Amino acid sequence: MNRKIKGIDIASKVKFKSIEEYKTNYKSKQAPYEAILKYNVDIDPGTVFYYYNCGDEDRDSGTDKIPIGRLIINDIADEKIKNILSILKRFEDKDKIKEIIEWFIKKDKFIWKRNRVDGKLTDEISKANLENIHTWGGLEYKMKERQKKIKTVNESGEEIKIQITEKYIEILMVNEILNVKPLALEDHHSLIDYNPYKYLKAFHNAVEPLFLCFPPELREQMVGDSMPVLSDDDIQLINGIPLKGKEHNQQNKDEIMQIEDIEMEFWKDSSLDPHWFLNQQKYEDDVYQIEEEGEFIAKVNKVGKIWHESKKSFV
Repeated sequence: MNRKIKGIDIASKVKFKSIEEYKTNYKSKQAPYEAILKYNVDIDPGTVFYYYNCGDEDRDSGTDKIPIGRLIINDIADEKIKNILSILKRFEDKDKIKEIIEWFIKKDKFIWKRNRVDGKLTDEISKANLENIHTWGGLEYKMKERQKKIKTVNESGEEIKIQITEKYIEILMVNEILNVKPLALEDHHSLIDYNPYKYLKAFHNAVEPLFLCFPPELREQMVGDSMPVLSDDDIQLINGIPLKGKEHNQQNKDEIMQIEDIEMEFWKDSSLDPHWFLNQQKYEDDVYQIEEEGEFIAKVNKVGKIWHESKKSFV
């Protein structure tokens, strides 16, 4: 938490190939390569590139797509819609895009995306995002439609509800997130401004399976920012209680130890007892007698004997 780990000990690394290969062969963005591009790192193919997370969140990189609102286009001419889509797609003239959205707002043909803040829905966040359109990394739009009921008046003057198809263009603000920096050679043995929460969470995820042998109340204490002071009585080992949120992964011992068909074929072909690692027993005779508690049960061949032994518990 206090950033006392040296850069070389906290950094991640990747063997750099080439920018050309990255742009050609990788379908998704990779944080180390994006950092190399952003910071204009001069690096030769085959060199190990060190980088570290310096952001405020766990992910090294990603794309945020934040809805702003909808342009209602039911009564808009096809040619005008085509022109609007062309401007949105290019995302070059941001003032023009803002002007288009404001025109729809004035015509009452724009529906803001509302966000929940302090338990209340508000459109203030979407409005603020539109005001800052020059800071957007990109824009994405989606042509959609939905069924909607509206009130109208019929020929008799009665108010009725009818269902219409509302066509709209959904506008999304797109920002590329990069939370990593290159680790300079001179910083390998220095203290750096890494994100302690990201690495602390990675550590917890790595050691979490070990918590299985401790009581649930102790597990909660062990995932905090600091380790609790524990006595010998506190760390008594247990079993049979799954980790929180992973109860569905709890397995039955008898099911785990049940010999599968493919394993049974091996024991038959090798003429070995399924408990070979315990008794070193091999079956080579043609007939065997099965007894339970000293009483005769049946006579079986080699395969029957192996099958019978497989049903016994390993422990």
